[in-house]
Amino acid sequence: MADSISKTLILFVLFLLCCSNSHASSDVPFIVTHKKVNLNRLKSGAETVSVTIDIYNQGSSTAYDVSLLDDSWPNDAFNVISDSISKSWEKLDAGGILSHTFDLEVKTKGVFSSKPAVVKFRVPTKAALQEAYSTPILPLDVLADRTPEKKLEWFNIPNLRVGTLDSLLSLSDDLAKSNNFMEGVSHKIRRQIEELERVSGGDSGGLTVDGVPVDSYLTRFVWDEAKYPTFNIPNLRVGTLDSLLSLSDDLAKSNNFMEGVSHKIRRQIEELERVSGGDSGGLTVDGVPVDSYLTRFVWDEAKYPTVSPLKEIVDGIHGQVAKIEDDLKVRVSEYNNIRSQLNAINRKQTGSLAVRDLSNLVKPEDIVTSEHLTTLLAIVSKYSQKDWLSSYETLTSYVVPRSSKKLFEDNEYALYTVTLFNRDADNFRTSAREKGFQIRDFEFSPETHESRKQELEKLVQDQESLRGSLLQWCYTSYGEVFSSWMHFCAVRLFTESILRYGLPPSFLASVLAPSTKAEKKVRSILEGLSDSTNRQVAY
Repeated sequence: MADSISKTLILFVLFLLCCSNSHASSDVPFIVTHKKVNLNRLKSGAETVSVTIDIYNQGSSTAYDVSLLDDSWPNDAFNVISDSISKSWEKLDAGGILSHTFDLEVKTKGVFSSKPAVVKFRVPTKAALQEAYSTPILPLDVLADRTPEKKLEWFNIPNLRVGTLDSLLSLSDDLAKSNNFMEGVSHKIRRQIEELERVSGGDSGGLTVDGVPVDSYLTRFVWDEAKYPTFNIPNLRVGTLDSLLSLSDDLAKSNNFMEGVSHKIRRQIEELERVSGGDSGGLTVDGVPVDSYLTRFVWDEAKYPTVSPLKEIVDGIHGQVAKIEDDLKVRVSEYNNIRSQLNAINRKQTGSLAVRDLSNLVKPEDIVTSEHLTTLLAIVSKYSQKDWLSSYETLTSYVVPRSSKKLFEDNEYALYTVTLFNRDADNFRTSAREKGFQIRDFEFSPETHESRKQELEKLVQDQESLRGSLLQWCYTSYGEVFSSWMHFCAVRLFTESILRYGLPPSFLASVLAPSTKAEKKVRSILEGLSDSTNRQVAY
């Protein structure tokens, strides 16, 4: 991750007034050029220079054929790594802004001074091209040896969120009382220790805090990240105000989308684990639990270079999450298709006798088939079995006496066989239907029965295989989506904070972990604090 090793060098711009020599007309462009430079030191020790040039037209007419050239970066000292040192536009309307950014890699150590960038443009009332210049940047000491800051033996206070003057005044009223209360409690405990030690003849001079003497703890005080975790946001590339405003409009929708995808994957994991009797409590991101990842969040510089424009980072994150969501839909659809086929087969095997598959209820010895005889299967209401047994032999003339046998019974119906002559089968069906008995069409085939059995076993194996692979994919993808979402949140916090509090970036991002019952209330409070009329909190 690239750590900014110097504050942004904001150079106020000198400008040329492009107007007629005779000053006959004031209806001309008024060009102001603003050039700023960021110097960044990478972990590898290399340095990059990010140059942003903003061109403003504060006049009352349009400038045409606008071109920018900043050729003050010698090739032997710098290497262009993104975009170019020149740019052209068709026009710049009155009151409009044009912006161009390019990045350089530093090749040579030393102090460097740059010439002004040149802006050329055309005015309809002038034949010659007009020119405007930016001021040169302040001298840059590139690849210089940086002496680490020497930590003073003072009481170290972290860079906490300042908030508004009203919030500070409101807080100040309670700080003195709270301080007196906590000081009083510490004195009470110390006096109690002294009294107990005096009784035992000991000495209370060995009081410690976190295992070190009190005076050493005070002079070496370090903010406890474990108790009061912060969400670490790197020094991202700010860009122009227009780019931040444009990006801000889409951040809320994109955040809802990524949050929704992470919840979809989590619910899918819970459903798959519930089917197998497992537990989805072991969700991880980059190999660590979710809460640990949040409190120890580190920006992934390799995946999302901090020198990239914010829009490019956001689009990259959104694209990755969208691709994972599409993959999730395909995998879940394939898994649900297998489940639907199994459910359809199970319904046929476990439903009512009036509609279910009978092949697993009928055995070969239950069926009599010959040149003249056939066996039919009758579905008889549970409460009409006596009527069936007393009447089936008389429904037609050619029924084999005492040939009916009950094969199965459920909550509504019973399954009976009856053997009769082939030539009388149709008459028997008609007479049975008139009496309220249903004759099911059935042809016993060992081959068909075995084929259905093998199909069912294959579907069960396919479902289990797909369930396992989908579950593994969901665990992996959840970590990827959650990590992408947190990087997106970092960009969103950075953007919203710049828009709220301005430059340079100076804010504290914290992690809150409310209980499930309190989550709704906490969200409501945060939303109230972050509305358009309150500048204390960016949520």
